[in-house]
Amino acid sequence: MKKFVFLLSILLIILKTDAEERPFIWVDNENYCPAIYRGKDGKPAGIFNEIMTELFKRLHIPLKKMYIHGIGLKS
Repeated sequence: MKKFVFLLSILLIILKTDAEERPFIWVDNENYCPAIYRGKDGKPAGIFNEIMTELFKRLHIPLKKMYIHGIGLKS
């Protein structure tokens, strides 16, 4: 967990230096409940969505979200 927090901190420092120039593009699978999924209203929902939205809002970094349906392993 400490490694993850460290790497996330480094990533955010790097992103902050160029944040005013362009948005951070986040691509994720929209079908990975409960972490991220499409809500009943058709908008992204889940803990990952909430964390990323709030994090970039507090850092004043524009965030562009892109969701792909069905990436990952097939069962």
